[in-house]
Amino acid sequence: MINISQATLDVIKAIQTNKTVKFKYGSYEGWRELEPDRFFGDFDRIGGYVNVDEEDKDNYRTFYFHRMTEWRGIEPLYKVNFELDFQGYPSDKEILERLHELLDNCEPLDYTIILEEER
Repeated sequence: MINISQATLDVIKAIQTNKTVKFKYGSYEGWRELEPDRFFGDFDRIGGYVNVDEEDKDNYRTFYFHRMTEWRGIEPLYKVNFELDFQGYPSDKEILERLHELLDNCEPLDYTIILEEER
């Protein structure tokens, strides 16, 4: 069972900011992604567009909170930073060439992941 109070707050925020929420529902094992647009009943279910695609806005569904098995809500934004070492000040072209070399050769990258604070 999910925390319905937190889910309700997440849905309100998602509606205000046009973001999606993620959750597992019923016996389906995969994560569902919904762009909610309203509540139904006594705030016991939500409606919105599933797996939002700009070209397909016909995929409207409703979901009951009591049938949700896991709740992620609005996924936070993460920023991934990595560093490249250059001798001297690099040009944009040199940076892109180095990035392509790394990707083409599957070299390991050193990176950090930063959770962006909400604004």
